[in-house]
Amino acid sequence: MTKPFLSSNIQNLAGTRTLTLPKEPWRRVYSNLFTRIRVIVLSVSSLPALLSLPFFGVSEIFFYLMIPTLFLTHFAVRKLRGRAKQEITRYHKARENELLGEEELQALNLCARFTYRDQGWYHTYENFPFWDRKAGYDDPAFSETRPYITLKFDYSEHLARSLKQSWGITSKKGALTMIHDLRDGKLHRCSIVNMFNQEGFDIVYDILSSLTGVPHDSFHQVFFPDEDQPHAAETQGQSLVAALDQFGLDEAVFLAAIRDKCEEFEDPQSLKLHGDARDQMFQIVRHVGRLALRNDLRNMFLFKAEAIDQVLYPQGEDDLLALGWGFDLSRGMFLLRNAYAAGFLSREELRSELPAYRQVASAVFPDWQSYFCSEVIGYLSWKMRDSKPADAYSETSGAADECHKVMAQHFPIGRQLPWPEADAAAKEALAQALAGNDVNPFFMPQTLGAAVAPPPLAEISQPEGALLH
Repeated sequence: MTKPFLSSNIQNLAGTRTLTLPKEPWRRVYSNLFTRIRVIVLSVSSLPALLSLPFFGVSEIFFYLMIPTLFLTHFAVRKLRGRAKQEITRYHKARENELLGEEELQALNLCARFTYRDQGWYHTYENFPFWDRKAGYDDPAFSETRPYITLKFDYSEHLARSLKQSWGITSKKGALTMIHDLRDGKLHRCSIVNMFNQEGFDIVYDILSSLTGVPHDSFHQVFFPDEDQPHAAETQGQSLVAALDQFGLDEAVFLAAIRDKCEEFEDPQSLKLHGDARDQMFQIVRHVGRLALRNDLRNMFLFKAEAIDQVLYPQGEDDLLALGWGFDLSRGMFLLRNAYAAGFLSREELRSELPAYRQVASAVFPDWQSYFCSEVIGYLSWKMRDSKPADAYSETSGAADECHKVMAQHFPIGRQLPWPEADAAAKEALAQALAGNDVNPFFMPQTLGAAVAPPPLAEISQPEGALLH
């Protein structure tokens, strides 16, 4: 600090220089004056009742005299309780917001779980009311001097920093690229198929170990030998009978144990095996792993069997497997709303993105229940990448609970929002999302992503025909 600066402050503190003090704006003065007047009026209105106490006690006269005070108190309380509604009305008027139609609300509420989690707004383009502090008081929402007391605002520069830290987005182009990729399912990491594999290998190898007494880690090299392993060429094309015979196990006994496990999981479709031992084992593993996840979705995350099967099993003319696409659509819509509030997108640009999101979602899912089930599956696979399984399942239970609460409260607030119908435009939007060469193949039945064996087993390539159906 410079000496003149310090000297100036010392003089001011010492009272040797007179500073012009700022005056309160007239609107705030009137607001505070009105509040004080109400307190004075309430006090004065109760004086007759209080003065009557020494003469008449708590009698009918006392209660009659208290009626004006009670009436004024009731009016004041109603006024205070309605402050949030008044501020919302004032905010919408400043932003020139219009009431949104059903189709816009259907698209915006694809991220309803995030909105519920953050206690945000279901019925506006942004998740929260926002203030562009870079514009200062030129921001229309803050053009008035009266403060907002009830509304909690987010700030556009804070949202911009958050988008950079969480998403690596620093521009309109970057935001739109990510929004489009999430809408079309390009960014999903195929980790759900890996979950099927990991769970399936554990279960199937446990069955083999219990039937033969052979250690759990002894089976993998027989069914999936390394290419450089001696006799690998001989074992790769062997039958399931020959592979199991190496452990002294009859094929019929093994397949009966697998059928018992599938019945335990209430298998909705029978397993039809084909190919050599490697292909058949892969089909068994993936089938059992998918059933295990299906069982968790029913018993742990409390989704209905119909919704789960809509997501985990092929649907429609294209035999589409939705799996975790709902999680990407949810994140994409959340990003779209935040990119608008952060100032990367104009209101017109946000509006132009809503129809495609709505169309893709309606073509992939039949209802909100299936959509949220898919979001939970995607969330679980996302958490499994960086967390211990127990932690991933615990956090996913919280996300599933949020989804159920969203559906229970009939969002957006105060109305029921039906699931959008899949029309010709929706089917065309889905076809375009699946048509690109770089589209994630995870959602297409022909190719289902990388196949990963559980550690410490080596990774294996996916054999032809090892599909989920």
